[in-house]
Amino acid sequence: MPNQSELHNQDRLVRVPAVELFTVRARAADPVFRLDVAAAPKVAELCRRLDGLPLAIELAAARSRGLTPVLMLERIDRRLDLLHGLRDRPAHPQALPISAARGFAARQRGTHPASDRPRAVAR
Repeated sequence: MPNQSELHNQDRLVRVPAVELFTVRARAADPVFRLDVAAAPKVAELCRRLDGLPLAIELAAARSRGLTPVLMLERIDRRLDLLHGLRDRPAHPQALPISAARGFAARQRGTHPASDRPRAVAR
């Protein structure tokens, strides 16, 4: 993670592993993404606010196609919305996990149509 002395030195920022990871993943999501003088401190701050966690950094960088680092920082307090974007998805992809969870719960309660079938046991 970048420390305070590195936040204003772009040459040092681009070599910080967290910033480098964000840059590589952001370019994969948006080929025109560039870590310029204005964006570098924002990316470093974003990485710091994500606690330097590689998965969180990768997920945030994947959103760079639609969000700038400045916008991501503005939304950082709503981390789950930023990182997985559930609200950005159409309703039908959300329905499958909900249906599966309901079906599983019904089967556990014995109210699912398939709950009276014999269960196979793997050996």
